[in-house]
Amino acid sequence: MQAEEAKKRILEGKTSQAVRRKLIARTPQSAQAKARSKSLSQEIVRTVALPHAIYIDAADGCRMTDVDGNAYIDMTMGFGPCVLGHRPPAVAAAVQEQLAKGWHFGIPNALQAELAMLVENAAPCGERVVFFNTGAEATLSAMRAAAPSRARPESPPSTAATTALTTTRSSMRIRRANVRAPRAWRSAQEYPRSSATRPC
Repeated sequence: MQAEEAKKRILEGKTSQAVRRKLIARTPQSAQAKARSKSLSQEIVRTVALPHAIYIDAADGCRMTDVDGNAYIDMTMGFGPCVLGHRPPAVAAAVQEQLAKGWHFGIPNALQAELAMLVENAAPCGERVVFFNTGAEATLSAMRAAAPSRARPESPPSTAATTALTTTRSSMRIRRANVRAPRAWRSAQEYPRSSATRPC
């Protein structure tokens, strides 16, 4: 049985259709919210084939409540960042305290340095800590940081500095380690300079 055929049978099965009808009956306000927000695209590639999007109104601990009052257990904790649960008291208090002072300065804040030290202590293999807004920014910056360590084909090194990175939604740690040079670097002298390419 092909994957597409299996997926179709599952979605069109009696049990699946019964669950979907029950979900539709329990979430009329979510359906209305989706109909009103036609300009909002939640997923380009759908990961869950829901009859319509579920709109969350509030969350606390491990539970979320949608606009219809239905409660759900958040098995992914906000898809990762809510490792302490939703609205943990200590985090909520710290956020409220900072909101009274301001929340976006553009230039460094003393708390960033304190957080960087905590990250460094938790992962001593990291030499530097950099905070980013998105994973895309972290990846692009890691590529820029790794670029100077690339060796030119005409002078292949015996070892090459590589960059290992660990990214989260808001931070990245960069660690440099010496490893054996890739074969493309070691054998670059065997080929004409015009045809030699730098590995990506």
